[in-house]
Amino acid sequence: MAHLLSPEACEDELKTITRKLSHARIWRDIFITICATIVLIIWAFSFQVSENIIEECKSACDTTGTVMEEVTSTKCTCRYDRNPAAPE
Repeated sequence: MAHLLSPEACEDELKTITRKLSHARIWRDIFITICATIVLIIWAFSFQVSENIIEECKSACDTTGTVMEEVTSTKCTCRYDRNPAAPE
């Protein structure tokens, strides 16, 4: 048995569906914005280097007779000092 709607009822139903879709789009955009913000915050904090990491890198370089050139959250680069300080 077919369900027939009058043109007015059909138009009202279409407006209701459109309004619901509009709300779904808004919630989707809010969700995406929150997720992107969280990802950006985590990414930004991943570049911070703690004092402990810097000290560990410096100590490792000192034990090999080199100086710390660069330290990041993922690597420690040492280099030979081309102009060592003259001993006093």
